[in-house]
Amino acid sequence: MRKFVSNHSDLYLFLLGRYDSFLQKAGLRKREHNKLSLIDVYEEKNKNWNMTLLFLSKIDDLSKKLGIRSSLVILPQFYDVMNNHFEVLHNKIERTAKKKGHYALDLLPCFKGRESEELIVSRIDTHPNVLAHSMMAENIYNFLVENNLIKKENVINAQHNVVDGI
Repeated sequence: MRKFVSNHSDLYLFLLGRYDSFLQKAGLRKREHNKLSLIDVYEEKNKNWNMTLLFLSKIDDLSKKLGIRSSLVILPQFYDVMNNHFEVLHNKIERTAKKKGHYALDLLPCFKGRESEELIVSRIDTHPNVLAHSMMAENIYNFLVENNLIKKENVINAQHNVVDGI
């Protein structure tokens, strides 16, 4: 029953997430309990996976219409980078995006070997901190240059213009 409801109700997924978050912050449940419901969301027959495919198609259509190339950046769950349980999901999303013609960069590998505590704002706020953001920026920049999506000299010129106050 839970799987059926999670496949058909965004409200259920939202409330489940809030409930799990409350239990985690109260110390009554470990974070990894959320991983199963999130992985279920990306099963082939799940409406949320179908929505992901639809959004990728819409991005593709818009990119073609505007004559630009789109890039997808996949971020890890920062609360447990060392034991990331979503690697299979990252691979699936990356493969799907590339198959649809998008450039795709999974940032999980750049955080391998790092403790979550180094990368998050706090135990309560697991968003990426300054270090994590700078690591992401460096990896995204290198990815864009390597794939000829930006020119290195344009970025250097833009940096000088900012420094010079232009």
